[in-house]
Amino acid sequence: MKQTQGCNEASSQARPGLSTSGVGILGSMDDLPSCAPEPDRPGAAYEKPGYRLCSYVDRFIQTDAGPVPLIKPRLTRDDLVSTFFVRCGIGRYSYTVSPGLYAIGNPDKHSEVLVTANFKLTFDHLRKELAGVHAWVLVLDTRGINVWCAAGKGTFSTRELVKRIKMTSLEKIVGHKRIILPQLGATGVSAREVKNSPGSGSFTGRCGPRIFRPFCIMIKPRTKPCARSPSPFTSGLS
Repeated sequence: MKQTQGCNEASSQARPGLSTSGVGILGSMDDLPSCAPEPDRPGAAYEKPGYRLCSYVDRFIQTDAGPVPLIKPRLTRDDLVSTFFVRCGIGRYSYTVSPGLYAIGNPDKHSEVLVTANFKLTFDHLRKELAGVHAWVLVLDTRGINVWCAAGKGTFSTRELVKRIKMTSLEKIVGHKRIILPQLGATGVSAREVKNSPGSGSFTGRCGPRIFRPFCIMIKPRTKPCARSPSPFTSGLS
């Protein structure tokens, strides 16, 4: 009778021999080659858990008051697509940027300080006209409303401007006392009250043109005080 082999018995057929000769064994997972090149991300050093960098921020620059985000003057495809939806009424009241101080170009202590609202359409319209300009941009918390409407509602106001000057330690960043406001926000801000408010650093409010182009007019030191402007919207700054 023919006997069958048990499962623990060696097979009578020859098995091919295996050898590890010449085969390198990885000492750790760190020795594994990368599947892709390391991306160039200048803002990676500023990333924090639970936060993300905005697409309009290029990197951060160091100042005497701490790091300040440097914004891009060119609008991206995401900006244009978002603008289209907002103009169609989609997400209109949540289209905002964080209030605070931003930089554009390569500003220093002598650069002008421009004030605007935190409605992103207004913010984008301003920064795209600042290509080639070195300036600071102080964004007020207008609850996502444009400058003109916010001035009428009281969110683009003297109180909010003074608050942001204090919170950003603006006097540590610039060596002058000039701030430039949009004319359409003049009804909400009193230049005299800003200058005399405790903690405001005695900054003097001035107004630029009602339109951004040509923008070089707005950042010249000889910009006239708002009280002398012929615009009907400037009486609130006197």
